[in-house]
Amino acid sequence: MRKTATNLSKMCCQRNILQRELAEQSNLPVRYVQDLCNGSKKINTTSASAVCAMAAALNCNVTDILEYEINDKDEKIVKNGDRTLIIEKNRSFRRMLTYEQMIKESRWNQ
Repeated sequence: MRKTATNLSKMCCQRNILQRELAEQSNLPVRYVQDLCNGSKKINTTSASAVCAMAAALNCNVTDILEYEINDKDEKIVKNGDRTLIIEKNRSFRRMLTYEQMIKESRWNQ
């Protein structure tokens, strides 16, 4: 079974940067970056400093390399344990919600 490419590996290809180069530029172990690129490790559970370092090395936004789903409002949904980051379409507004807050704000509970 073939894995789909991660956003991190796609960005490396777009920027023409090897995983080894990304590791060096972001001061991370090569194997760690390889695992993130091939999906063995989940980037959404990686430390914020590591994700920021890779985004800086790739000259992109952090949200460009995180894994996300698109909801029915065309918002990007980034999940990390019990927290969810919602990036609203065409806005720079970002909110971090716990699962309980999402339920509370949901239209289904109004």
